[in-house]
Amino acid sequence: INEQLEILAENFLLNVRKSKPFVSLKWAQSLDGKMALKNYESQWITNTTSRTYAHYLRSIHDGLIVGAGTVLRDNPKLNIRLEGVSKEGKLLVIDPDAEVFKSYEKLEIAKAHKKENVFFIIDTKASQAADSTPGSFKNVLFLNKNESGFFPLEEIHKFCFERGMKSLLVEGGPATLNQYILQKAFNRIYAFIAPVIMGDGLGYSDELQLSSMSKKMQLRNIEKLDMDDDTLLTALV
Repeated sequence: INEQLEILAENFLLNVRKSKPFVSLKWAQSLDGKMALKNYESQWITNTTSRTYAHYLRSIHDGLIVGAGTVLRDNPKLNIRLEGVSKEGKLLVIDPDAEVFKSYEKLEIAKAHKKENVFFIIDTKASQAADSTPGSFKNVLFLNKNESGFFPLEEIHKFCFERGMKSLLVEGGPATLNQYILQKAFNRIYAFIAPVIMGDGLGYSDELQLSSMSKKMQLRNIEKLDMDDDTLLTALV
């Protein structure tokens, strides 16, 4: 019973115990673990039921995190499109070179979100370019990259928590998700698995290199939900 209660209150308990947001990773994949083809084409791996549930996941998290590549390649709205739900979630873009930041007004996210609800994480080296952009945002965190060439994700989460985001849904592309897995900077996964085989492509854990099975990342409290032909697998890390 205690374990069930812990799961029911998982967001709140992590917020209180560790003063940090609860972080969920969400992705859609083929049966052979691919999120996209090598040319980044990924629409649509999963069915409409899975995609509708993905909007529900956006609605139960305070903030949505994506990488610059996802925004620039697909030009998505990244809002909550769910009947009967009017919530305006916050959007955070991991944008090292300030590319999304500089072209923001031309993108769909500019139409779909209030400016005060959009946040950017930008490399300190690109700060000058960001500062010179007309109508600059107040919601910007300048960070230095770590040795692996990516941002320290816990610093980003701290920034979010201080701005009222107690739960975060990461919907990044393969590069962003690989970093989350390498840094073990998440609490739960939502993997939408479609009954398709894609072959050579891009995966969410391609950069994770294990020397022994004893080092594998073991998930727990696994649940499976039918999404018509798709399967949603959710679990804690």
